[in-house]
Amino acid sequence: MEVKADFKMLKHGGFTLVELMITVAILAILAMVAVPNFGPFVQGGRMDTVQNRLVGSLSQARSEAIRRGESVTVTFTLSDDEVTQWVSSDESGNEVRQESGPDASVSLTVTQSAVVFTQDGELATASNVCFVATDDDDDTDVRYVQINAAGRIRSWDGAPACG
Repeated sequence: MEVKADFKMLKHGGFTLVELMITVAILAILAMVAVPNFGPFVQGGRMDTVQNRLVGSLSQARSEAIRRGESVTVTFTLSDDEVTQWVSSDESGNEVRQESGPDASVSLTVTQSAVVFTQDGELATASNVCFVATDDDDDTDVRYVQINAAGRIRSWDGAPACG
């Protein structure tokens, strides 16, 4: 009885060391290109968050003034001319909403320390109020929020400044 050994080369799936090294090198090059551009993207997101929180708070204060039929005041706490927090409250002093200010990397400034919305949703003062969020970095656009005398809240990035 003769046993015939038939050794066939079995093909194993997988990658060679050279293929893996080339793939890792390509990923490293892509990471080196992407990482420096990621910082301004994250910072822009922080500034957008501050702008959107402010617009949300002001819009809610205006809506509450109309809904309640009484004035609602948004008071800004300032430290070195920068907003550290804001609180919305009605005529009785009941708090409607409270928000903390931006983190240390974003500076939020305002032209007035308080904004009062009347029962009609208009500003109690006849002048526009302007908010500016900046990080003092040329890579990210300055963010603006403006309330006109009619109570309309508008936000935008970049130029032109509030006028």
